[in-house]
Amino acid sequence: MNFPRLSFVVFISACGGDVTPYKDPSLSDDEASLGDNNGGSADNPGVDTGSEANTESDADADVDADADADADADSDADADADADADVPETSAYELSFSRVTLATKKGAAWLTPIDVDGDGFDEYLLTSMTEGLGFSIPPIGPGGAYVMSRVGGAPRDSVGTWELQKAFDYWDGIIWPNASTVFDINNDGTDDWVIGCGFLARPQGAILWLEGTKAGGTLTFGEPNVIEIPDTSRWYHEAKPLDIDGDGDMDFITTNHNSTAFDSGTGVVELYLNDGVEGEVSLTRVQVGTGGGALFTLHDVDEDGDQDVILPQFFEAESLVWLEQPSDPTGTWQKHVINDDTGRGFKTEIRDMNNDGRPDLVYANHNHQLSSVTDERVMGVYWWEIPPASEVRDLADWGATMNVVYEGFNVVEPEVDREGAPGVIHTGDVNGDGLMDVSVSGDGDDGIYVFVQDEDGGFVENVLDVGVTMAGDHRMADLDGDGDMDFIWTVFGESGVAGPESIVYGYIQD
Repeated sequence: MNFPRLSFVVFISACGGDVTPYKDPSLSDDEASLGDNNGGSADNPGVDTGSEANTESDADADVDADADADADADSDADADADADADVPETSAYELSFSRVTLATKKGAAWLTPIDVDGDGFDEYLLTSMTEGLGFSIPPIGPGGAYVMSRVGGAPRDSVGTWELQKAFDYWDGIIWPNASTVFDINNDGTDDWVIGCGFLARPQGAILWLEGTKAGGTLTFGEPNVIEIPDTSRWYHEAKPLDIDGDGDMDFITTNHNSTAFDSGTGVVELYLNDGVEGEVSLTRVQVGTGGGALFTLHDVDEDGDQDVILPQFFEAESLVWLEQPSDPTGTWQKHVINDDTGRGFKTEIRDMNNDGRPDLVYANHNHQLSSVTDERVMGVYWWEIPPASEVRDLADWGATMNVVYEGFNVVEPEVDREGAPGVIHTGDVNGDGLMDVSVSGDGDDGIYVFVQDEDGGFVENVLDVGVTMAGDHRMADLDGDGDMDFIWTVFGESGVAGPESIVYGYIQD
């Protein structure tokens, strides 16, 4: 299914330069003229933007102003009709944004929202995967982690100025920090910061934790500590918390892989049981499954009261699977196939996409157009209605409830076969109409997108930006305090001699 391209982003230079509308070269002049806690978020949508233009009233006003007062009634009607025909229709599904630079930080990639000071406006845990050259082969150096915050706290009428407070950086020698989660891992009653580390190019795996301390109502974090793992050749993207044994302390699940830039490997799923020692990180590791290796989602798929694992599989056989938690969570979790014809799986999220009161599964693959495998040439975003609990364990796949959000991403040249698209996805109500929309990083595709759901369940493509190199994680929030939804978005950028030139942008809804 094809969707109209609605490319209308306004670029604002970091130094306060002129505001210039971006025009998509694929559009005619007439087409181009178309114009989480922060007051509403992806998890708390329902924000009324109040920004839909009354185009019919505007058109009528223009026509009335232009009409010849001496013309007869028939001439007036003809003039009205001609003028109305020339006015492009707009709708709540066609959005425009202005781009501002919030911060620059080499290697910026992952964002996790957290309100560290309790003012109702989120700060962000930002991880940068690499901040410069290193002495390895390939020469990719260590990364860093920062708390990104708006100076002065919650906004009232502007985006304001943002700053980064260092947790660790290049000189701490931590290789390829990935996604962050926040939970009390040392049983002292205060949340801590947990980060998975390592990747293909630098397969030096680790799980870090930074101790949280709360004073004066503000949460701060200490130095990075390494959790003991059995095999540091296995790399981790994230650790998701849950109290799996119901003993009141936080355990976590993670998945890892040992592929490198030169060799294939295997993925495993691990459960780390918290031993419950007050003030200490004491964990018992259990391998509960195979597959996955990167990003994943927890959800009670079979509605039996416990959390299952949904695994997109970039490296393994099937595109997308779920692992059923057994009555004894330390046993082997049974694998079930969701999909096996969308190529390489990448990212999932749970959201009620059709407003029927039941959660659905949203998913993006990560392919490129030159693949020798047919299924790996189509790049898209999809969603499924999760089948009823009485059926979901026995289905061969979920094909009967599959829906396409968008297919048609394209990895830019010259090294198409070394990249993939799309990238990170998130869901939320960006235009305040009560319907879930999907925001997408192109990653290997050079665009940044929001697919706005219409009243018929279709999705309208809005292009926020083009010509971007490796757009990464992002979050929806009201960044300027005007009541509508904006985005904070990381862009990894081109890798130069001194490392990547990465930027964190704000895309502010007009």
